[in-house]
Amino acid sequence: MFSAENITIRLGGKTILQNVSVNVPAGILTVVLGQNGTGKSTLLRALAGEISADSGKILCDGKPLSRHKPRELARRRAVFSQESHAVFDFSVQEIVLLGRLPWSDSGETKEDLAAAERALEEVGLKDFSARRLSTLSGGERQRVLLARMLAQSDVPAGTPMTCFLDEPVSALDLAQRRAVMLLLRKRAARGNAIFAILHDLNLALDFADRVLILNDGKIAAAGTPQEVIVPEALREIFGIAAEVFHDSRGSFVRIF
Repeated sequence: MFSAENITIRLGGKTILQNVSVNVPAGILTVVLGQNGTGKSTLLRALAGEISADSGKILCDGKPLSRHKPRELARRRAVFSQESHAVFDFSVQEIVLLGRLPWSDSGETKEDLAAAERALEEVGLKDFSARRLSTLSGGERQRVLLARMLAQSDVPAGTPMTCFLDEPVSALDLAQRRAVMLLLRKRAARGNAIFAILHDLNLALDFADRVLILNDGKIAAAGTPQEVIVPEALREIFGIAAEVFHDSRGSFVRIF
């Protein structure tokens, strides 16, 4: 399990996170909400080991991330970043196979190719293997990068794996957004820990097991979606007037 204990992070002379503690439990889909600039991406990158904390501890299975070898860490967590980009015009299959590098000792194997194929099928791009990245739309590129993360996290059931996702549905249409969230729920049901940043309150209500709301670099609220996504919090943290409805069909937010 990945966790942070009282971490503070300063970037460019500004305190981005202050005394934040959080854990990312297995089998749970955790959604992080908050306005822009509240530290969501910074928290994700710190938990994933991409940046260091100025104070506090960031741990994997109770051991500081610095004590994990890079390859060991790559076999414990996969990251989808909103800033991901490819320098070269690789094929879709080549991009997805990059996710298998932590598991490959001497080039790609049949298992790697099968994992890449499964990942592309999961994101609805099973016939895109030979396409070049430059020929894809923004939404298709986002799904390719998601497939790369899925290929990296394609491990036997019971193997610890945490998936960190920074705005994984930002470039997708409504149907694709729900398809991706269903996919993440299935991964959580298989025992993966899922930690995803979203801006869509309704997707968080529908799919999250747990919601964290960041505000001014601190965790302002944490709990189930029904406990956290409430009119009072939306008014105080997001500055919006809204109602939250729950019925047999699900839950949704209506903003005035």
